[in-house]
Amino acid sequence: MAFRPRRSLGWAWLLMFAVVSGGVSAGLAAGGWRLWALAALLAGFGLLYAAAFPAMRYVVADGVLTMSYGPLLRCHLPLSEIRSVTRADLRPAARPSFRLPGLALYRAAYADTGTVLMCATSAGRGVLLLRTRDGDLFGITPADETGVAVALGQVVRGRR
Repeated sequence: MAFRPRRSLGWAWLLMFAVVSGGVSAGLAAGGWRLWALAALLAGFGLLYAAAFPAMRYVVADGVLTMSYGPLLRCHLPLSEIRSVTRADLRPAARPSFRLPGLALYRAAYADTGTVLMCATSAGRGVLLLRTRDGDLFGITPADETGVAVALGQVVRGRR
C-alpha cells in the first residue's frame, strides 16, 4: 500500500531558495568564478530537492515500511521493529538539520525527543513518530494517518 504525504508548501521554500541562490550567483559573477560556482551549486541543490518533492511516499509492503523522497532518501523499517506510533508536535533543537517550513528530511534534532529520522512535509507539527524496539525514532506525515496506522498494525496515540 502506498501513501502520499500531507500537503505542504515545502517545495515552494526549496524553489525560493534556488531562485535566491541563482540571483546571488548572477550578482557574484563579477566577484570571481569560485563565488559564482558556489552560489550556482546551492541553486542546483534547491532545484534538485524541489523536483523530488512530489515523489515523497510511504509504502507498506512485505512487512516493511519504506519512506522515500524520490531518489534522495530511502529508508526501510521492518514493521516488526515498530513498538509505538504517536502523533506529536516537535520543538526543533538548535543543532543544524535539513528542516524548512513544510519539509524535514534526514536526521533532525528536536528539543523534546532527541534525534528523529525525518521524511515529512512538516518540520514539527502533527508528525507521526514511529518508535522502534531499539528506541530509534522516525517521523512521517501521511495524509491518511489512520490508513497508515492500520497498515502498520498500530494505534496512533495523540500527544500535542
